[in-house]
Amino acid sequence: MTDKVQKRTLEGIVISDKMNKTRVVAIEQWKKMRKYLKYVRKLKRFKAHDEANEYKTGDRVIIEQTRPMSRDKNWKIVKKVGSLKSIERFIIRHPKTIKREQKSSVVNSLIAPAINS
Repeated sequence: MTDKVQKRTLEGIVISDKMNKTRVVAIEQWKKMRKYLKYVRKLKRFKAHDEANEYKTGDRVIIEQTRPMSRDKNWKIVKKVGSLKSIERFIIRHPKTIKREQKSSVVNSLIAPAINS
C-alpha cells in the first residue's frame, strides 16, 4: 500500500517574474475544433512557486501541482528545460510594439516543432 500518487506536470514558458518567489507560467495547448476541423490555440496562465527566484522571463520550465501555497498558487517549478532567444523574450514583454509579420514569423518558428511532434 505504498502507492504514490503521480502529480500532474505541465511544460510552459515563464511570462512574468515580477513577484517575489512567484512566477507566472503560460501553458499553450492546441485543440482541434470538431465542427470546423481547425486548430485553436488555448493559453492558460498558472502562478508557480520559485523558492530561489532563479527562473526569468522566457525560460521554458516544467511545473508540478502541489498543495495550495496561497489563494492562486498551487504549482511549483520543478526544472528548467530551456530558454528563449532575446527577440522572443522581447515579444513576450512587449507584444504590441512589434509588427504583425515579424511576430508571426517568430511565433511560427516556436509553434511548428510543437505541432509536428
